[in-house]
Order: sequence, then structure tokens, then C-alpha cells
Amino acid sequence: MDKQISKVAKVEALYKERPWLEKCFPKNKVTQVRVKLAGLEMIRMEACAKGIFATAIDTVVRSENAPKIALLDQEGKLVCWVGPTRQGRFLAGFVRYFYRESVAQALVRLGDKANKVTFVVVSFFEELTLHKPKKGFTLLDWLARLEEEAIQSLRQEEEALD
Repeated sequence: MDKQISKVAKVEALYKERPWLEKCFPKNKVTQVRVKLAGLEMIRMEACAKGIFATAIDTVVRSENAPKIALLDQEGKLVCWVGPTRQGRFLAGFVRYFYRESVAQALVRLGDKANKVTFVVVSFFEELTLHKPKKGFTLLDWLARLEEEAIQSLRQEEEALD
């Protein structure tokens, strides 16, 4: 039996296990997937965009060159997108903007709704990464635990110097 699982098989398997991903990230645009345990570095990831975009009335502008980051609840329902989005009524013309937001900033922006977030899904070009907390933890509880472990480790290192 081949130990190497093809990229296509992994995409198919993830979308079979998590069919709700299709709502935000169409499977036909994904060629590679990864599932990772959420870590503190994940909260620093940013979605950003800059440029000039032609707009029409009632459009949402999202740069194709920026990662798309979605915060999802336990059932896979979208809680919010992590920038860059711009919505509004524009007359035909151009909008120039630069906007960035990190996962941490989005969690703060959500306030109490941040407790609903279980998954952080990042799509960049054709690669999709699903970040999830350790089993039995909410995302915020897991991140708080990781932060406490990092603080304790730093304190031990400092004490060893004394």
C-alpha cells in the first residue's frame, strides 16, 4: 500500500469530512490542503490588500493576491472574514485603499462572538489550511493555554540565568 497520499485524495478527504468548507472555499479551486493544530503564530496571520479596483454599485472588493481567512464555528458556519473586504455603494469609478487585519484583531473585533470561533481557515492561491484547537478546547481557551505555557517557559529560562 502506498504510504504517500496524493494531494487530490487529501482534498477529497477533507471536503468529505468537512463538507461545510465548500460554502466559503469552493473545492474546485483547491489543489492542496493541510490540517494544523492552532498555534500562537496563527493569530498573527494577516489578510491585507492594496491597490486600485474598479467598482460598481453594491460590490464587495477582495484582492485575489491576499490570503482569504475565515473564522468558522463548530458547525462550520462563517462567523466572519478576516479583512480585506470593502463593502458599500459606489458610483462607477475607482476606489483606492489599503487595509490589513490579523486574526487576533478580528477576534477582538468580534467581542463576545469570538467565543463561537472554532476553526481558522486560510486559503492562499490554491492551498487551504484548516487550523483547529486541540480536542476538548475552544479556540480562545486553546490559545490562552498556549500563551500561558509560553510565559511559563520564558520565566523558567530567565530563572535559569539567575
